[in-house]
Amino acid sequence: MILCCGEKSKKPYIVEDEGVNIYSIEELCFYLIHYPEYVLTDLFSERLFEWMEYDAHLPSVSKKLRSLDPSDDKYYQRAARVVFEESGYATEREKESVLSFLNVLTGMTDEERKKAYADGRLKEGKIYRAIKIYNKILGESKNIPDALRADILHNLGTAYAKLFLFDTAADFFKRANIAYPNEIHQEAYKRALYLYEDDKERLLHENILSGEDLGRIGKTEKDILAFQFHGDRIKEAFSNDAQSITQETISAWKADYLKRMENGILAKAFWDR
Repeated sequence: MILCCGEKSKKPYIVEDEGVNIYSIEELCFYLIHYPEYVLTDLFSERLFEWMEYDAHLPSVSKKLRSLDPSDDKYYQRAARVVFEESGYATEREKESVLSFLNVLTGMTDEERKKAYADGRLKEGKIYRAIKIYNKILGESKNIPDALRADILHNLGTAYAKLFLFDTAADFFKRANIAYPNEIHQEAYKRALYLYEDDKERLLHENILSGEDLGRIGKTEKDILAFQFHGDRIKEAFSNDAQSITQETISAWKADYLKRMENGILAKAFWDR
């Protein structure tokens, strides 16, 4: 049990990019522990410091955060330490995990950081948000290394596969493999085609998939879908192992998705994020 020392603010601090409301320093710790990539949204900004001082009534914490130098390579780590130490909320293991993640961020390029943030959104299930960020990276950054471009294209394929748009997913996996040939991209491409195409024999006759491919992918309901996040450096920050999902799971997801559509649960605002 952890004793909370801060008070709940009447006015929340809003992480605008995510629409998250934070009412106490303990809640801030919670989001740092579970979503450390939030630091990429300018979490530690003057707006937070003002909220900390005037709404959370923690002027000493605000003063310590303001005293840090944003140009310091260890800025994220130092800011997180202040929040952890002043709240007493996080366990030692949780602190070490967050600080380790932030160390990885420090060594990344700007495009890699943005991808890490998008990967976090995809992992969290905010698929349209992730797609928007991935596309923005590709549109704004002209000199992305081929390997990183392929990783982003691959993860766009993963995002569309989660929406059951396997034809679109296959196209992104194919583009990823063209950008930077890799067996993982190739296998994802084959699996997406297998799930999209009802006529499996056509795939065989047109030499799109081999008999070995059809046998390997379709021999069992288990591991029918094994799309995964990709990017070696990102794996240091996220523990995203390949997902093994049964056909029953896919059917359940699809049924739930259609039900939500019928009930109007998926609001337009969600799609536009």
